Amino acid sequence: MSLTKTIVFYAAFVVVFLAYKVIELSHPNLPFFHSYLEDVLAIPIVLKSAELIIRLIPSKRSFRVRRIDILVTTLMFSAYFEMWLPDVDSRFTQDWFDLIAYASGALLFWFFLTEPNTNHSSASI
Repeated sequence: MSLTKTIVFYAAFVVVFLAYKVIELSHPNLPFFHSYLEDVLAIPIVLKSAELIIRLIPSKRSFRVRRIDILVTTLMFSAYFEMWLPDVDSRFTQDWFDLIAYASGALLFWFFLTEPNTNHSSASI
């Protein structure tokens, strides 16, 4: 996918998230969106934001998030938010459908926010 399309999709994900947060202020009871939209958008927004920040470092300009990075991030979000956090904070509950949401977000990242690697030096951090 071209850089321009990647930026457009990234901006769209961020705008959807921000629009949802504004709508949520006046309509706090949108159960499906409240339960899953943030989880779907979390992985793409976090990974692309991290990639863009890392690429600000002059020696890391060609950095690209790899498949293993996507997998590890998705597993870490799943373990933290669905296993550990509900055990230590009663405000959070386990919802195994969130795992599907995180995986969906990972797929969205892979298909819409990855750029072709022309340098072949996409080493992890």
